[in-house]
Amino acid sequence: MGRSSIFRKGWLPCRDRKHNPEFAQLLVDMYRYRTRGPRIVLGEPLPPKAPHVQPMPKNIVAEALKVQDFLFSDPSRSYRHAAEEFGITKARISQLLRILKAMPPEFVAHMAVCNEREELKRFSGKELLRMAGRTKTLGMGGLQ
Repeated sequence: MGRSSIFRKGWLPCRDRKHNPEFAQLLVDMYRYRTRGPRIVLGEPLPPKAPHVQPMPKNIVAEALKVQDFLFSDPSRSYRHAAEEFGITKARISQLLRILKAMPPEFVAHMAVCNEREELKRFSGKELLRMAGRTKTLGMGGLQ
């Protein structure tokens, strides 16, 4: 048995013979996702992303009332103690207290329990500080 007998049996490929390749087709679901680069997943699709939930805006007036209650509960406490307790700066403490001082009591009472997203968004910290500055220059009659 020489070398030629192995090739005659046909179980090893030979350079002399024409080789006909065999093909197999697989049907697999393919899903494309748009990310930083193209992403292709074969088989099962990726689970859907959780819907983006808008964070609730901060209730600045309620936060200011907490700071005010903390400071008034013990007269020996200073802005530094409140800043450490609430994790904000002393400047922010003074801003919150200025907002409470400038706003009418009815507005403060309403905003303290407000949970409406649009209203909290409208009366952000920046807007409340702007309003507090206006009431100071206009003599407390500037809020309408």
